[in-house]
Amino acid sequence: MRRRGLESARKSWLQAILLSSLATACASPTVWENADVPREQWDSDRAQCQQQARVQADRDYTLDQQSARTMNNNPSSQGTGKMDRGSAQQRQSQLFASCMRGRGYKQVPASESTDAEAGAPGAAPASSAPK
Repeated sequence: MRRRGLESARKSWLQAILLSSLATACASPTVWENADVPREQWDSDRAQCQQQARVQADRDYTLDQQSARTMNNNPSSQGTGKMDRGSAQQRQSQLFASCMRGRGYKQVPASESTDAEAGAPGAAPASSAPK
């Protein structure tokens, strides 16, 4: 029974991320750039930061929900934690941005990018960061 609740929470969590990603994609395009690393490394760094942020945000959300159920002494309750799916997605975005900044990247508008291929998939678009 408990496992089914976690699976349901994960499905809902993934749906929220997908919807949020679509909304983010409609925002003004920005890119992450780092003049100190080779352009070829940008995709790899972005992918690593995305993965780290996704794993940590998922862990935070799951722990929050489990903690709330334990504190309420109701293992079957769902969505009773402080972190809702929207705030979990925000947390993922924050973790991603922190990771990229930690690697020396800066977020700039695509129109001001120093990369001639700023609109290309390898240009590390910041607006598509959390998926």
